[in-house]
Amino acid sequence: MAGALTGVAVPASEAGDGDQVVSTTPSSPPGPWTSLGTKVDPQASGVRRCAPPARAAGLAKLVAAYHRGASCKRALRIATLDQRCLALPAASAGRCQSTPRRVCTARASGGRCGSWERRWVRRVGGYRCEERRSYVVRTQWNGDVACVRRGVLVAYGYTLFSGEPVTVGAEWELRAAWANPRVSRIVLSADITFSACELGDPLREAAGPIELDGAGHVLRQGCFEKRVLRQDGTGFVRLRSVTLTRGGSDGPGAAISTRGEIEVVDSRIVRNLAEEPGGGVFAMRGATIIRSVITGNLANDDGGGVYARRGGIRVFDSVVSNNLVDGSGGALASTGDILVVRSHIDGNTTDGDGGAIYADEAGGVTVISSTVDGSTADGPGGAIFTLDGDVLVADSTLNGNRADDRGGAISGEGDVVVIGSTIARNAANAHVGGGVWARGNLLVENSTIASNYAEGQGGGLMGAGAVRVYASTVLGNISPLAASVGAGVSFEAFGSIIGPPSTPETGGDAQPSSFNCRVTAPVSLGYNLVSDATCGLSGVGDAIGRDPMLGEYAQNGAARGYTFLPQSGSPAIDAIPAAACEPPGYAAAVDRLRSVPGGPAWLDSLKRDERGVTRPAGAGCDIGAVEVEP
Repeated sequence: MAGALTGVAVPASEAGDGDQVVSTTPSSPPGPWTSLGTKVDPQASGVRRCAPPARAAGLAKLVAAYHRGASCKRALRIATLDQRCLALPAASAGRCQSTPRRVCTARASGGRCGSWERRWVRRVGGYRCEERRSYVVRTQWNGDVACVRRGVLVAYGYTLFSGEPVTVGAEWELRAAWANPRVSRIVLSADITFSACELGDPLREAAGPIELDGAGHVLRQGCFEKRVLRQDGTGFVRLRSVTLTRGGSDGPGAAISTRGEIEVVDSRIVRNLAEEPGGGVFAMRGATIIRSVITGNLANDDGGGVYARRGGIRVFDSVVSNNLVDGSGGALASTGDILVVRSHIDGNTTDGDGGAIYADEAGGVTVISSTVDGSTADGPGGAIFTLDGDVLVADSTLNGNRADDRGGAISGEGDVVVIGSTIARNAANAHVGGGVWARGNLLVENSTIASNYAEGQGGGLMGAGAVRVYASTVLGNISPLAASVGAGVSFEAFGSIIGPPSTPETGGDAQPSSFNCRVTAPVSLGYNLVSDATCGLSGVGDAIGRDPMLGEYAQNGAARGYTFLPQSGSPAIDAIPAAACEPPGYAAAVDRLRSVPGGPAWLDSLKRDERGVTRPAGAGCDIGAVEVEP
């Protein structure tokens, strides 16, 4: 219960899906409340607020003072006397200390009391004072005191919270500390299971920041459809070294929901279920996940693991796996941009769009030095889907994802850029783009696009706009039409191995084609090895119909993705003169990479191969995604 003289203002709720705040807490103090039959209402006529004292009185800090018919000097004097009295040992305090009394605060039918509250009544300086305490954590609390004498009123608020971290080890302590807007850091001393189901979600309504340091402990919700934590204010929330599990919600965010921004550090969000967005985490103003595990969560809307509105999502050095959503974005979903760096996003499922990652509205997706594997979508984008924004995948692997629509790994409604990455063994069932689909332009550089499957056009790559393939290997893909590349507006290739396709019977609806490409306006920048003439490439150094002589699909020294290494005698080895390892206009095509955080510096250069090996390693650069080292 908020203290009468120590509450804080909470801004009105923001529009959007999920639980809505329909009223707000008044400005401090949130009166009126009744003290000895007298209403303490700072907005009432004749009640004056004193300048904030901001000083200690005994062991407490005074935070507000009021009077009616007295003076600020008198109000502060009574507050100081009262606090000095409370600081005395009980044996010498006399009448100024008291034991708590039960006071009826609301009447029920028949004249019976409907609710009770503990209050302390005492005499101080000739005044009869009544105190109520809130947010009690062991020997710390906020106090509100109202004192009257012959119609004269003085009132003040104080706090025993010093600003130091508050240590809690029981449910009632955590509920009190979490709800207290004056507490900015909480440390757990034990695992806690919430069992006071009648109290609802542990609730905070504050505009100030809060950090909860779990010290390795677990917060477990033991009540049906109750969140583990809830912040209805806009204050920043940081969770550190804590596990949140078994939360449930008929709204968003079963482990934690916040109307502000959240950061989750060194923590675990495990087995939570929400009926609205964010099976684990819901944030109105952005979410950052650092060195954390988010797994086994479920949402009956978007974002099985994490959902954020404005501000987007950033994930660093984390695992987001095996989450499920009855909506879009099995792992992550946002209306803002999504950034994933050095992380594993694996085994997520949705019956909507984006098996792992879903960016709504104009949000884009950037994946750096990460894996997005084994996810499925009943809509487009087995791994990644953007409704309107761009996609950038660099130094990463997208493997074994499936969409029952376009884009087995990536379905981007804007532009798509794939740099230094492996896109393999993905499937677009009943649609186009087994590996990648782009409604805008598509750039693939220093990458391996292999063993992908589409039941429509473009087993490996399909772009409605301009498609450019530089220093890449595109082979072994399956489609009934254009097994390797499909391009709508134009096609440009340099230094790449394209084909041969894979043609065995698949058991699916696609009848495998041995033809590589169906493209518009093809342009060769030279030095391509293509298994047939369907790509329309005839530039300097191009070789049509030659066997590239590649080894098995293997790791070949890569940190993540598997690749195909040219074998001894391969026509790909040293086929590009050292002076021509980057084609004209290449730097402009990948200029956007220079501003992307978290990516290796070599990602915007063909002077290194997919694994980061320096080109040329011999007399010239090798064709394809991999440079053979001597």
